[in-house]
Amino acid sequence: LIRSTRSFATGGSTHGEVWGAPRQLGGTLGPPPVGTQHQESCTTHNMLKVAAKLLRWTGDYTYADFTERALLNSVIGTMRGSEPGALLYTLPLGAGVSKRDKQAWRTSERGGWSHAHDDLWCCSGTGIEAFAKLHEHVFATNATTAAAATAATAAADGRASSRATPAHAASTPELHVLQYISTRLTWKAAGVTAELQATDLSRVPAGQPLALSFTMSPLAGAEMAKGARDGTAPLGGLVAGGAADPHTDPHASSQRLTIVVRIPGWAWLGAQPSARLNGEPVPIPKHARSLRLSRTWSPADLLHLELWPTLRLEEPPDSRPQFASLRAVFYGPLLLAALAHEAGVRRLGVSPA
Repeated sequence: LIRSTRSFATGGSTHGEVWGAPRQLGGTLGPPPVGTQHQESCTTHNMLKVAAKLLRWTGDYTYADFTERALLNSVIGTMRGSEPGALLYTLPLGAGVSKRDKQAWRTSERGGWSHAHDDLWCCSGTGIEAFAKLHEHVFATNATTAAAATAATAAADGRASSRATPAHAASTPELHVLQYISTRLTWKAAGVTAELQATDLSRVPAGQPLALSFTMSPLAGAEMAKGARDGTAPLGGLVAGGAADPHTDPHASSQRLTIVVRIPGWAWLGAQPSARLNGEPVPIPKHARSLRLSRTWSPADLLHLELWPTLRLEEPPDSRPQFASLRAVFYGPLLLAALAHEAGVRRLGVSPA
């Protein structure tokens, strides 16, 4: 109802705080005043909450794909980099618009940006919460409940699966890497610390890969005790964290563990994704939605992945003839925007081929 028929390329939705008719977004894009009241920040934030719950119940990586799109192209851009705490109520979309444009509901010279201390909109609260929750989207572990379908079932009938393996089918604890954000996790159930290092794609020269490095090391006694007190919200069929006591589980830091890394659809549009474990190539089946590795991990183990982004065009959910040429330009997971506000509206000529 929302993602495929009423959402913009950013992953956000609503125009003028309303979900309009399905598949009719083209007419909402454009210069002010029309093009300044898109995707209310509260809506994006709450759609991410819905996606997290659906991921939790089903284990379907489609919801992690949506989360990636919305985090990178909606949430991150709603706080002013030069002024922490200044947030957007709505994110302008379309040709010739800017975040600094005056809003129909706000004529301030600050445009859509809030004052960090003098404004308290609903989107000020959810905006702050959205940034505070970024880390919750990165990792997940299997719970004891089953996901709706298994990779084995999909493989049996020849279809690629975007779902995680149900927890009851997993013979070892599983850690799922869902988003490519540098993060350190205390995985208390396994008695280890997991660390993900990811390059910032917005700062990588064109033609270079998005690189991921993953390591694990045993928790020290003090860290283990702290990990037993700390917990993160359940996520993904899949519950972040677990429950293991080093005093009752002496093998917690040396058991066999499974790491599952999500591979997004955009990663298969260019050069094939590659993986190496301790320098040795790890095969990735073509169009696989994840890489799964089960082993007894040591602190010396290093898993390295490279995903190669490419330029691509996406059609908006609007098939009306007057919008037949409207496209969004992506580089990997990132929606591109032209820095053309001073010069006015510019057109980008693209060959259909």
